[in-house]
Amino acid sequence: MSVARLISAASPADAELHERQGNESVRNEAVVALGKGISWLKSRQNPDGSWQGEARGAASAATALAALFQGERITADFPDSTAVERAAAYIRRAAKRDGTIGDGPDVERSTSLCATALSMQGNPADAPAIARSHRYLVSRISVGVTTSLVTYTSMLEAVAGSGEKSGSRAPQMDWKAVSMLVKRCQFPVVDGDRRGGAFFDAAPAASRKSANAPPSGLAACAGTLALRCAHVPETDPGMRAALAWIARNFTVRENPGGSGANYYLYLEYLAKALSGAHGPIVRLPDGREVDWPKAMVLQLIDVQNSDGSWPAKVPQAGAESASAITTARALLALEISMRRL
Repeated sequence: MSVARLISAASPADAELHERQGNESVRNEAVVALGKGISWLKSRQNPDGSWQGEARGAASAATALAALFQGERITADFPDSTAVERAAAYIRRAAKRDGTIGDGPDVERSTSLCATALSMQGNPADAPAIARSHRYLVSRISVGVTTSLVTYTSMLEAVAGSGEKSGSRAPQMDWKAVSMLVKRCQFPVVDGDRRGGAFFDAAPAASRKSANAPPSGLAACAGTLALRCAHVPETDPGMRAALAWIARNFTVRENPGGSGANYYLYLEYLAKALSGAHGPIVRLPDGREVDWPKAMVLQLIDVQNSDGSWPAKVPQAGAESASAITTARALLALEISMRRL
């Protein structure tokens, strides 16, 4: 059975999004939404390259830079790269000699996002800083998941996607060992346990202390993406179990099991996890088929504010309490999905 046939949706409401209109019309709407979002995000940038309010910081600048850079590659209507260059300069100033970039309690994720953003730029002058960051990240990856699986996956993304554009050499990794570390965070497949195939969001030892807690869609997608980064094939039992869990719980309307938090990050990781599957078709439990990129694009268009920003799913829910973060993450999910239309 192909991976595309494993993916199913939990709610017929997701099918309704798919059935509304054809892909060309959806893409035209998406371009408009993308343009509005880019314009709004640029308008909230500070002169030093950071973003206003609670979104200030290198990690937020990196998320916004990625959203702007990839968005401007999709549409030719926003060729001005001033905001991108300002954000890149801000990130460069946050880079340290030990390879870390930014501050805060999750410096590993900050470094991952910033290294990835600088790599997108393709500026050869950034190669030494990127190489230092990769060495730092490799040292942390080899330890295993010590904080959250989302952070670990961010590190894998930065290292797996490194290299040619920026002129930095991709670091050597034992990807088989990495895949085993990731699978330590995966719920085993046991008859009668619907968590089978999902992932702990925290380090394995900490997560097992609260083993009765339901897994979230974000963690499941992060784990699936981590396996993809580690070059785990779709025939691997762990990968198949992960995709099967996403199938049983698939929706674009909420982060399942996430209590409303990190909704847009969930959509971004869901799009990345499913982008490696064979085709965009998702089969619902009742037999109907859904084009998941179209469903996600339509959902993002539906919830976008009139000013071009995206609202927090739950007020004051972590990082997504800042409009710049919700908008940047929504743009990234939109851009990934548009490429699959």
